[in-house]
Amino acid sequence: MSLLFIDGCGEIYDTASAAQFWTAKDAGVDVVAAGGRRGGAAIRLDGINDDIRIGVPGAATVVCGFAFKRVTFSAGNDTILTLLGHGVIHGTLETTDAGAMRVTRSGSVELGISSGGLVSTDTWHYCEIKYFVNNGAGTVEVRLDGDIIINETALNTLGSGVAEVQGFIFLGNGISNATLIDDVYILDTNGVSPYNDFLGDSRIDGLLPDGDGFSSAFGTTFPASPTTHFTKVDEAAPNGDTDYNESNVANEIDLFDFAALPTVSGGATVWAVQASAFLNKQDAGPAPCRLLTRPTSATFNGAQQEPSTDYLYKHEIWELNPQTSLEWTESEVDAAEFGVEAL
Repeated sequence: MSLLFIDGCGEIYDTASAAQFWTAKDAGVDVVAAGGRRGGAAIRLDGINDDIRIGVPGAATVVCGFAFKRVTFSAGNDTILTLLGHGVIHGTLETTDAGAMRVTRSGSVELGISSGGLVSTDTWHYCEIKYFVNNGAGTVEVRLDGDIIINETALNTLGSGVAEVQGFIFLGNGISNATLIDDVYILDTNGVSPYNDFLGDSRIDGLLPDGDGFSSAFGTTFPASPTTHFTKVDEAAPNGDTDYNESNVANEIDLFDFAALPTVSGGATVWAVQASAFLNKQDAGPAPCRLLTRPTSATFNGAQQEPSTDYLYKHEIWELNPQTSLEWTESEVDAAEFGVEAL
């Protein structure tokens, strides 16, 4: 594996559906439509006990990048990110009221701290942390806005138990409405370059269907009109059973055109493309499906997914364009279709 999770933090969901995109969230966590670092959506963590979390396949070394803004500082040190494994806290990443960043083991043993004055209040920063879990040879590196601010080796970074990270928790600080996060990526180091190390300041743009694609085989009777397929799944926040496409026939496929990527000054490197679908099944028993992409003239399958009776997001990440086995280009993403196949 390499890339495990990417999220633009609310560009295709709202507060009500955030817990279906992530693993879980507290009631005080909100998606704010215009609070992000580029004017779009962001996740707001409302106080020290409010968090949003995601589970990932376990790995000894992980990298997480994210944009954050502390609107104000509370007194002392405030955890913004916790790294968990098998129910144990391995590491925490904190901000201090002096504008430093600090890493601890088990939430208490300091592993490294930056100089002060690097984190400013009411300012967006992009932070990345690489954490290797080991009881003597562990390493921690933290980058802030592209600069290395913590780089420590030969550490005990193991909270206890198994030396792997399985989950990430983003937390607010002690002041209401004072923390925002955006543009999150998580990867392990088991894949190939460049997807196994720091990616640098990254943005994640959420695109919605704006046309029917090469195949439109699902049923569209919910509601009966209009009969176009994309109009049933083009909401910026999913609307559940209000309108949707449905299939109970194996190998039926719905593919969709999508809006174009936003223009990035000077062009952009496309690290990966993720298809996300808000899915459920209507009855007991299996209802497998898989997400698809059609870059040009051929359709490529993702892994088999198993929807539940509750609506949940399912994701498939393509780091490379499967048509070319090369990095995606912006024009290739704009031309590609994505969708779902019932199995």
